[in-house]
Order: sequence, then structure tokens, then C-alpha cells
Amino acid sequence: MNIAELPQEIFNGILAFLSNDERSVGRLSSTCHVIYDRVLSNQELWKELVRQKWSTPIARLPEWNEPIRGSRTPSEQTQGNGDSDTRDQDSFLITPTVSPANPLCYRDIFLTRTKNDRLALDLLQGMAEDLREILGFNDNESTTMVDGASNLLGLRWDHSNYAILIPLGLDIYDTLKATASRIYRKCQSTEELDTSDVVVPVYEKIVGFLAARTLQNVHFAYFLRKWNRLQDEEIQGQLNQQSVSAVSGEQNDDRDIVEEESRSHYNSTSLLDNARLLEEYAFAICEMQRIPLDIVQEERFQHSIQKAKDTLDEIAKACEERIESSLSRAEEYVPLSNTAKMELINDVIVKQYGFTGNSEDYYNYKNSLLDHVLRSKKGIPLTLSILYSCVCYRLGIPVQITGLPGHVVLGFDSDDGAFGRRAFMDVFHGGRMLSVADCRSIVSHYPVPWDDSYLEPLRNESVIQRVLNNLSHCHFQAMSNNTPFHSELFFQQRALVSIHRQPFGMARLLADRVADALPITLARDLLRTYRLMSER
Repeated sequence: MNIAELPQEIFNGILAFLSNDERSVGRLSSTCHVIYDRVLSNQELWKELVRQKWSTPIARLPEWNEPIRGSRTPSEQTQGNGDSDTRDQDSFLITPTVSPANPLCYRDIFLTRTKNDRLALDLLQGMAEDLREILGFNDNESTTMVDGASNLLGLRWDHSNYAILIPLGLDIYDTLKATASRIYRKCQSTEELDTSDVVVPVYEKIVGFLAARTLQNVHFAYFLRKWNRLQDEEIQGQLNQQSVSAVSGEQNDDRDIVEEESRSHYNSTSLLDNARLLEEYAFAICEMQRIPLDIVQEERFQHSIQKAKDTLDEIAKACEERIESSLSRAEEYVPLSNTAKMELINDVIVKQYGFTGNSEDYYNYKNSLLDHVLRSKKGIPLTLSILYSCVCYRLGIPVQITGLPGHVVLGFDSDDGAFGRRAFMDVFHGGRMLSVADCRSIVSHYPVPWDDSYLEPLRNESVIQRVLNNLSHCHFQAMSNNTPFHSELFFQQRALVSIHRQPFGMARLLADRVADALPITLARDLLRTYRLMSER
């Protein structure tokens, strides 16, 4: 029996066996037009080929609502000669919209991304040739630039190829990462071997540098658009809250009742929702503050955000078990007060998991990154307060981050009167419980007069502003003290500060503009990573 005559079920089995080998699929489909048609129409095969070849999820494509280069609309597929299966891949152009009537065509995506991968490599190679000439590398083994080339370091470098490359966005994320990673490993292996017999050509190092630099810009552009979506969600939540409060006001004539109901709803719903959004903002900043090498070596940091969230889930579960155990030991059931619950939560976080304040390396920028703090178990007051907030959110316990002058503490409603109406916790110093008088004592160490407004909870935007301010201070410290300084992270932090300070509509517009105009800069630290500069 001819393979073209095989039953569809058997034929699909053969294709499934070949689904990790695109070349074999191509050879098989070229044997005759019947097999070509059957391969062409097998969506599961193309879906698996896409999954095998690229790790960047396809689900993000319609979310960005941007054209997928190299595809066609269904109507365009039947225009011209009427042959919907034309093999002229260069003529494809489509903007896919996911719906039951128009599902994603994985074959189009496969062809598109394959074509864009080739285009990206060609563009990088052209840029590398020009940059090599500009920096004046005279031969393939030299790491010495010509006189005057050092004046270009740290500055923006414009190239016509880059203007074509960057709009491809996440479509070329995987090939950029693979190229940057492959060349980085070669640079590392030759250095470890310490032999002159194996030399990575300067041109190839420059390709690696450009791939890594472009990769970080693609990564940051995605982060900025994610930031916009988080802000959209926060604004919608605020509008919903205003709507609920307005309805409550219409239904109650007694102003005191309205205020009390609004306050109760805010405490039970809005604070927890704010905590959830704060967690997303905190992890988004973790994604933003990643040097190119972190992204290139993503296997070391793979799923780091998910692992961090899993750790928070684990801590919250341990806290829940501790609370339930405390209740079960009581002779009669008496609900635990918020203060008692917070003491148990603190005991789990500090004593069982070993989290503490990082006094020894306080100005390391990583202390402001929640995923790093969850790994190192050391942090600064603000990040530790965010960590506690994330755990309490999972337990349904509303807490608020309170910004005293010079220090950040965690606040919560005290329902047992032990510390007054509101109690506070100094998470940086082992979770010491604080009263209002204790907070006043902390502020007395700073040259500012006491103000009751210091005890008011910080809004999410203020918490994030403080995180960004801390990052800025840490990067300035690194630059001033001649400790490891990452210019790309400093640029990204400054860009986000500028965006975050704008009103919502302007911030959204500015974020989109920045994402579309991220430059290539000749960063010294990344040039050193690819052995294009000495460590001096």
C-alpha cells in the first residue's frame, strides 16, 4: 500500500512520531501532492512542531494584538490563482484573531517564525560587520579597540537593521536567546580551557553581544506592556470600588452606616485585591531587573517567578497549618485574634523558614527583588513587608504596608486591643510587634516632626514608587563605589520611574513609546561578558 493511501488514523500516528523533526516532515510532505495536502491540514502536527521549536508561548500573540509577519488572512488565501495551498511562503501576511470561528493557524505561525528567525540572524550579522569596523577590531583574535572607539561606550548606537529587527518582538525571542547563549558558552569554554588553539572570532562575539542586547530590549518591551495591563486592572478595580461605594450610599440614608459599611468592604475585599496586585507588580519588577546574562542563561532562572509563587504558597500553607494546630489544642474553640495570627505567621516565616533582614549587604539592588529575597531569605524592610503581604493575602488576612520616615513596617487591624486599634510589625527586625507609641519612637530618630499621617497605609503606587527609589539608590551606590554596576538595569529603572510618575493615560502612552524606541547601547559590562573588552 502506498503511504498516501494509509488510513488517516495511521497517517496521523506517523506524523506524531515525526513531530519533533521538522526536516523529516518537510521531506515527507514533498513526496506527492496528496501527502502534502494531508500534512498541510494537520493542525496538531503544526502545533507540536511549534511547541518543539520555540518556548515562547503562542498564547501571547493575540494578547498583544499585533500582526504576525509572514502569514495571510483566510480571505487572502483564496485570492489570486485560487490555490489556498500555495507554497509561496514569502507572500504570507495575516493578523490572527483567536475566536471559535477563526482559530490560530499553527502552520502559518510555524512558517512565520521560521522566516523571522532567519531574518533576525541575517540582520544581526549585518550589524556585527558594521560594529566591528566602527570599534576597529583589526583581526579575529584582538580584543583591543582602535583609539577613539572607547568614546562610543555607553552611548546609543543606531543601525538601520535594528529598526527592522526590534518590531519582530517576541517572535524572535527564542532565536536571539539561543544565539546569545551559544556564543556566550563558547567564550566561557575557551577561557576555561586557557588555550590559544581555540579562539572565538571577534565577529562571532559581536553577534553574540548584539543578540543579547536586543534580547534584553525585547524582554523589557514585553515587560512595559505587561505593566500597562496591570495598571488597567488596577484602575478597573478602583472604578468597581467607587461603583460599590456609590450604590451603598444610595441605599443607606445614615451616613455613619454608609461609612462603616464602606470601610468594612474595603478591609475585606479591596485590601486583599490590592495585595494580589502588589504581588504582580513586585514580580513584574523582578522580570524587569534582569541583566542580559540572566535572560541568556534562562535555564538557571527558568520559572523563577513561578518557583517564587510556589514558595509563597508553601509558606502560606505552613502558616495555615500552624493556625489550625493552635486552634485544635485549645480546650474550647475561641477564634484567634489578628494579633495572635500575625504572631504565628511571623514565627513560621522567621523561625521555620529563616527569613531575616539583610544588614550586611543592605544596598544590593537584589534586596528589592521579591524572587531573589525568597531565594536568599534576606531582604530590606520594604521587600520583606511585601513578602508578608503576599503570604497574608493567601490566608485571607488584610494587612497594609506602612511607610514611616526612614523605615517600613507592616500594619494590621488589632481586634484584641493589645496594641490599640491598629498594630504594627517590624518585619526587618524579626517581626517585633509595635504599638503607635513604638512607631513614634522609631520616627524620633529622624529629623522630622511626628505626623499621624505616617501611620496611614501606603497605596500600591506609593509602595512601587518606594521600590523603584530603592533600586535607584542601589544602582547609584554601585556606580559610586566601583562595585558591579549594570547600566542596562539602571536605564530600565529610570525609564520606569519616569513612566510611573505620570498620570495613568500619559503613563500608558509613554510606556508604549519607550517600548517602541528602546536603543542599542554599547554597554561595557556586556562587552566584557562577550570578551570584547578586558576586565580592566
